[in-house]
Amino acid sequence: MIVDRCVIEGNEAGAGGPSDNLPGPRGGFAGMLYAGNTVGACGVVIVNSRFVGNNSDFGAGLGLIADPANLAGPVVLVNSIIAGNTANTASGLYLRHNGARALTVANTTIAGNTAMSRNAGLWYQSQESAGAAPARIVNTILWGNDAPQDPEIVLSAFNVMVPIPVEIAASVVAGGCPADPLIACSGVLTGDPLFVDEGGLDLHLGPASPAADAGDAAALPADAADLDDDGDLGEATPLDLDELPRIVGGAADLGAFERP
Repeated sequence: MIVDRCVIEGNEAGAGGPSDNLPGPRGGFAGMLYAGNTVGACGVVIVNSRFVGNNSDFGAGLGLIADPANLAGPVVLVNSIIAGNTANTASGLYLRHNGARALTVANTTIAGNTAMSRNAGLWYQSQESAGAAPARIVNTILWGNDAPQDPEIVLSAFNVMVPIPVEIAASVVAGGCPADPLIACSGVLTGDPLFVDEGGLDLHLGPASPAADAGDAAALPADAADLDDDGDLGEATPLDLDELPRIVGGAADLGAFERP
């Protein structure tokens, strides 16, 4: 399944929701929840999409549940923004993984989300290991998310004997990576990415941004949505969220937008 060039904006959800086993009051996602925890080979690619201005008790932006009982197709999020969402808990990106399918977040910007209680950026939950497929976040920006507790990253594993850690590489993380066995970080920057207008949610990179040319071009996912309409689905993602060239200069930029 491909979710291509979609805008999920201005949705409201209360405490009700699709799942009793999320770490909140029945989930209650206001933006989008992909519940890929059923048996089967179908995966999902979400590309060039925006999850903005949604409001919920738990889970306002985007939730990706990638923990089927058996091996299944990959889950990929690329060239997207999750911004300006509000929730009591987990207003940004929620990931759940057990290693049965690969989970990749690439060139995504998670910024300007607000939680009244806990976590406005990334919540990663490991389930009991059911395979060796990785959970990887690369070329991504986690910045300027606001919550009284754990504003940028929460890591959890409930009653799990063998968890699956998440990898973060070549990314900006405000405050850096927490010291926790559930996360492995490499090439993580902690400086301000210098968005054009952070308060106004213009999340393009400014002229002096340290996130420019700081990405890993080899980690760009395949162009499953054929963004450039050339029929080549195996090439690296060629365009950014503005549908401009993904690589300008020697390397990919971090986040959803390539600086011209």
